[in-house]
Amino acid sequence: MPSYRIVPESRPSNRTGYVVLTFLLTLAGCSGPEGQWVGPVTPVAAECGAPTTGLMSVGRRTFAFDPFGGTDVIHGKLDKTGHLRGDAVRTVAGRDTARMEFAARLQRQSDGKEQILGMINSARCRWSVALRRE
Repeated sequence: MPSYRIVPESRPSNRTGYVVLTFLLTLAGCSGPEGQWVGPVTPVAAECGAPTTGLMSVGRRTFAFDPFGGTDVIHGKLDKTGHLRGDAVRTVAGRDTARMEFAARLQRQSDGKEQILGMINSARCRWSVALRRE
């Protein structure tokens, strides 16, 4: 009579499954907006200064956006539909306040890549924003 040996079933660990799922979601473009984004911040009117390069860090539901490469940072929230809204308020001349508001949307482009497109508005100026993953 032949002898048989019972071998325990071999299954991948949960970690392996997570890595494979993350890889597949990344290939499908479903990795989420978290990470670094960079791109042009362009004034709508010439009197609002020169174009700059903005840098945004996006977390799970929040972001910090440095549009001018300086000390003004816009903090805000990202909703489940891909809309970003935030603002920055600072004191000017010791008593007045200046406010910048940012509104944008995460959009998939025709080439399949994502972009954050939006506008920054202040009392005197407007800037268009087009960010891509860094």
